[in-house]
Amino acid sequence: MKKYLISLLLSLACGISTAWAGATLHIGSGYGTPCATGGCPLYAGEVNPFSSTLDIYQNSGGAAAALDPVLLIFGVPNDSSAAGSHLLNSSAVTSASLIHGGVSSAIGFSFGTFSYGLGGSGFKGLMGSGQEVYDDLLHLTGANASNNFANWREWDADLYGITANNFGIYVFALDTSSFGKHDYLQIGLSGIPEGTFAIAFGEDAPDKHGNYNVFSTPFTESGLNGGHHSVPAPTSWMLILLGLVVLMWSRRRFTA
Repeated sequence: MKKYLISLLLSLACGISTAWAGATLHIGSGYGTPCATGGCPLYAGEVNPFSSTLDIYQNSGGAAAALDPVLLIFGVPNDSSAAGSHLLNSSAVTSASLIHGGVSSAIGFSFGTFSYGLGGSGFKGLMGSGQEVYDDLLHLTGANASNNFANWREWDADLYGITANNFGIYVFALDTSSFGKHDYLQIGLSGIPEGTFAIAFGEDAPDKHGNYNVFSTPFTESGLNGGHHSVPAPTSWMLILLGLVVLMWSRRRFTA
């Protein structure tokens, strides 16, 4: 009886597809720049800068090619849900190309997609307090959960003095089925508001058991538009202030 139950459970498990999460999509400042693969933190060791171009870099050396499309996702601070009042539109992305082995090939792109059950529209609503982009706004399972309102709001406030009450979430679909290990997706941009975040999402093809990999962007390697304001972390400020206090106290004691 015990062997039968074990066999039954194994059979059921084989029939259930599993998504394996990989937070390996880094947002860089553009192919050929020093920050193309990410790792150029703006603040507190996290988040990479971008402006008129950005790239999505597949940091995994073992990743299979992602299915068509790969998603480029923007979060714009203090947006509006009213029709005609959105702060981003289809003109935000001006060009897209896949770079594989140093060779660039133009790819198609669209504002919004029906893939992943996203319903076709480019604007996906407002992210507010207590919410996270992938799961709460886009209902994309298996993605990294660190791109939340609290993190985005704090970085915008500390870097640019923006008090974000919400973030408008927008999706562009990048039409490629060849984006794999250590490849880049190079994106030309126009009219991106200051304080806008950028992240990405993709999935590879399921295996014979229905298991597949999810590729997403961790907050630490997300992109942020607005320039490079290298600002010390809050703990660094405290250490600096403490050092000044100690120095002043020492000088007063010495001169007393």
